[in-house]
Amino acid sequence: MFPWLRHLIGDGGYAGEKLRGALAELGRWTIEIVKRGDRAEGFVVLPQRRIVERSFAWL
Repeated sequence: MFPWLRHLIGDGGYAGEKLRGALAELGRWTIEIVKRGDRAEGFVVLPQRRIVERSFAWL
């Protein structure tokens, strides 16, 4: 559906081998997981989080 898309950015909820395995079967994808620190409490602004949220809004 998006042949030009090769790099995905996701939050910590998508960390895991299941997603990486599924992407490997679909082609040459890379995924970057953006996690917040272990010491963080409540809402924390994360690098590239705005990009993820904006992409969801476009969809």
